[in-house]
Amino acid sequence: MRIRPLRDHAQISKYRHEERGYNYRMDEMQGAILRVKLRHLDQWNAARREKATYYQKKLADQLLVLPLELPERRHVWH
Repeated sequence: MRIRPLRDHAQISKYRHEERGYNYRMDEMQGAILRVKLRHLDQWNAARREKATYYQKKLADQLLVLPLELPERRHVWH
């Protein structure tokens, strides 16, 4: 499998790399920042929903196909 070695710097066995790979593990600083940002996620999503509703109303008479929000789902319009 090609994907598995790429996740660990393309290491196919210990200390053996046949191509350049990457390591996308989150570091402590990213984790700390995202932990703070996560507290605001619901509020940010609600604000995006409000803006999307505004645009949907303003664009309703245009020849556009806008994304639909299903009743059982909550689109975040990101």
